[in-house]
Amino acid sequence: MLRDDPDDPRRVPLSGNFHITAASPHESWVTDGECRPYAGFRGNVLLARIRWKRPNRLARPDAE
Repeated sequence: MLRDDPDDPRRVPLSGNFHITAASPHESWVTDGECRPYAGFRGNVLLARIRWKRPNRLARPDAE
């Protein structure tokens, strides 16, 4: 795992383009694009899942 390196900031991945998706009333996803311009623009897509204790009323009920 790479960590922020104050001695070599070029090794720190750039992060951005966050997006949130209500996958269902019981689960949402947060994605983020990561870029490493000094490593040939290699990057990752990071995904976090949020599981709701109570159904998310903002999600479409037919999203399941």
